[in-house]
Amino acid sequence: MLINRGHAAWCVTSLGLVAVATGVYVPYANSAVYGATGNSIIGLLFGIAGTIAMIFAGLLAARKRIVSRKLGSISWWLKGHLWVGLVSVPLIFFHSGFRFGGLLEQLTMWCFLTVIISGVIGQILQHVTPRFMKTATPQQAIFEQLEVAINSLKKAADAQVLSAYDTLFVDVQDDGEESPDDFLRAFYLRHVRTFLQIEVDPDSSLFNATQAEGIFATIREGIPRKMVPIAVELESICNERRQLILQNKLQWIMHGWTLIHIPLSMSLLILTLVHVVMSLYF
Repeated sequence: MLINRGHAAWCVTSLGLVAVATGVYVPYANSAVYGATGNSIIGLLFGIAGTIAMIFAGLLAARKRIVSRKLGSISWWLKGHLWVGLVSVPLIFFHSGFRFGGLLEQLTMWCFLTVIISGVIGQILQHVTPRFMKTATPQQAIFEQLEVAINSLKKAADAQVLSAYDTLFVDVQDDGEESPDDFLRAFYLRHVRTFLQIEVDPDSSLFNATQAEGIFATIREGIPRKMVPIAVELESICNERRQLILQNKLQWIMHGWTLIHIPLSMSLLILTLVHVVMSLYF
């Protein structure tokens, strides 16, 4: 989710809550004989508030699985997940008095910090990656329809080659000694069509844009003039495929952080529950 003017109310409210919490914590910590601790009444209140904030942020996953809009829009919950999650940071530190405590508390705190950091990194990626994609990959496809887009490119390339040849699939000589008239089709089958597959060999000669440009320049010089426009179109199709490869990588970068953030968030809620039970009964 991009942070824009629609986040203003959440941002102001969150900053206000942090300011109030800080105003309570500072005199409390300065006046406490043994410093701020989670066992004091104020410390417990901070812990309860921080836990509620974490639970609220964690409810986003449940809301995404519920269709009814009576529980608020997904956009509203995303904003709440972001800002309430950030508010939980000072609340939890105020609860612990900026101490990590014993083994369970240390594990919980480090898990908590990792969740927050991964979330912040995710937000940065959500802002930076789409802007980079617009510049680096002008030819874009919806992430879930990348396979459809790739198959469309392959069909378009096949059609280009079939406009010059009666048939597409012929035996390609291993020594690469084809006649000038058949040179384009042999090159297409040996290099271009394999580059237009769903899974591309990273060692493909067309994977590097500069190298591919040189290869197609050589191809255009070695084929009949009437086939040059076809080679130009094939080069353009390969350029689009290369952009889709880059787009796929950027999409994984943009969304891959959730593979860390979501499991750790679930672990954090479990650790927090164990911490609460241990604190109450032991």
